[in-house]
Amino acid sequence: MKACRTSGGEPGVQCEGASCINPCPVGMAPGPGLTMCERLCKSDTECVGGTCLSEGMCGTVPKLPCENGTLCTLPSGQAGLECGGKCYNPCKPTHGLYGGTHCAKICKDNAECPGGECADNYCTPLCPAEGCPYPWE
Repeated sequence: MKACRTSGGEPGVQCEGASCINPCPVGMAPGPGLTMCERLCKSDTECVGGTCLSEGMCGTVPKLPCENGTLCTLPSGQAGLECGGKCYNPCKPTHGLYGGTHCAKICKDNAECPGGECADNYCTPLCPAEGCPYPWE
């Protein structure tokens, strides 16, 4: 899978031999790393907790000081990635690392996950494992 531009000019993803698509909900596009959907934007004021990147989407995923961190535990008890001796949440605000591989919305009950369920304090099902797009971005 690689980053591309859809025929409409939005950021998208392309699998080998397929056309470029934007698998995210309307108003969103695949962000850096192609694992989460970010809001499309034209200025910083449209991005809560982030900045409007040159790609035309909000950049809310924190930049880690290393490329591949090891699993660690944040003070909140949630999983994180250790980089340079510190434990970081590699996910955007309101999301946490689930299973060491996915960023998922943190929840306390099913009401916070319309159309899904709150399992182990995260909204499920995950994407791409059981279905896309992930509706709680």
